[in-house]
Amino acid sequence: MGAIGLSFPIVLASFLYFPAALLLVMAILYSVDFPVMSWVFGSKIFWLHAALRTALVTLIWFTLPELRVPLIPITVALAYLLSIIAIPFLRRRWLELHKGINVGK
Repeated sequence: MGAIGLSFPIVLASFLYFPAALLLVMAILYSVDFPVMSWVFGSKIFWLHAALRTALVTLIWFTLPELRVPLIPITVALAYLLSIIAIPFLRRRWLELHKGINVGK
């Protein structure tokens, strides 16, 4: 069971006792395993994704309460989009750095 599965009781408790916070809870908890992915893949992109996502949704939550519902999902989607766009560039750079090295053999 991964970090997402282990965080399910927090999501459930939020749903049952403070449903207004469910959007914030899910936006943050569903990126909790990204720092581990950064370590595994040796790239800061996943850690940056989680940190930026957490900071932005928290900022939206406290400063724009009337716009939480549309802005938090849009922010999460944009964070994923930026990560998806950045990954091929980072992969090419990694391949260039390791050119000539027999990676994986």
